Amino acid sequence: MAMLKALVGVMGVLILAGLAVIAYIAAVRLTGTDAPAPSGAWSYALPAGSRVVATQVDGGRLVVRATLADGAERVVVLDLATGRVLGTVDAAMPPRP
Repeated sequence: MAMLKALVGVMGVLILAGLAVIAYIAAVRLTGTDAPAPSGAWSYALPAGSRVVATQVDGGRLVVRATLADGAERVVVLDLATGRVLGTVDAAMPPRP
């Protein structure tokens, strides 16, 4: 009988520990504090004559929208932790008649 009581006690502790882990994971995901911190200095060079129109931080990414010297728009997505370019979208303006 003592063995059964000890087994029930251990299982109760395991259940409480599992619930604590689930609560912690839910809190981290809801608060968004798991974004990686920038690791060192890095830079990204736009072409000459470009102008940054807008920037936005989204999770661990930096989104930069710029107008190039020829009037085209460019959106660049950078990883905040490494500075690596994750993607680039160029939108050229149609020629005027």
